[in-house]
Amino acid sequence: MVESATVPLGAVRGAEPVALAQRILPPETAARIEGGLVRRQWLPGQSYFIRFDERPSVHSDGLCRRTSHVASAGAPRVGEEEAADDTPLALTPFQTVVFYAPTYPNLASDAGCLSEGGWIGAPERELEPTLRMLDRLTRAMARAAGPDELGFALSCRSDKPEDCADPRRALADLPLDRLLGVRLKNTVYQEEPTEGRVRVRKMQPVVDDRWPEAEVHFDSTPPDGQSWIVVLNGIDRLEAVEIRRTLVIRH
Repeated sequence: MVESATVPLGAVRGAEPVALAQRILPPETAARIEGGLVRRQWLPGQSYFIRFDERPSVHSDGLCRRTSHVASAGAPRVGEEEAADDTPLALTPFQTVVFYAPTYPNLASDAGCLSEGGWIGAPERELEPTLRMLDRLTRAMARAAGPDELGFALSCRSDKPEDCADPRRALADLPLDRLLGVRLKNTVYQEEPTEGRVRVRKMQPVVDDRWPEAEVHFDSTPPDGQSWIVVLNGIDRLEAVEIRRTLVIRH
């Protein structure tokens, strides 16, 4: 996809994504770019993360879909003093990836997708179960916002009592626009007969993409800059939701 294996530092440093896309993507691809991100990375030398976004659209009633093109550019041995605008940065091949964003409590629309936040992706082999877990989360949020019984166990933990004073409200008000990702977890083990003091557990395979647990991560939010982490438990139905608010340091 990339016409050149290098790009000058001056073209990347402080670049506007659409303008940079016109410079380094093939014309037919660059014409579809409407936004993105160019960000310095905390790596040795000069290193930048590049993401070019195409126009988002409706994927389903509660999901938006966006195709993005992702790469990095860097010169690991170039320090700040040597970082002239004409310094060549090695450009990795662009990878085309698809991201999804939940629109709860609204139905997805092409216009609404333009302003959605909380875009997440997943490996192709985990995409469908990831989206199912995301749907499971928004259904739980809707349930928590209503008057009826939840139908699942709910717990909330935080160093600040006010965060969990009303666990249902905490769940209902999760900041989906700050969503970072969904991590599928296999927590099903079979206990083997013990031999002396040795205890053996064998992880059981995930059958038909029916994952027993998912950990949902959110970015930091006001007023204290801490983050929500939500654990969804249950294979065929949601059995328990654990939410906690904690400080997460990200680079």
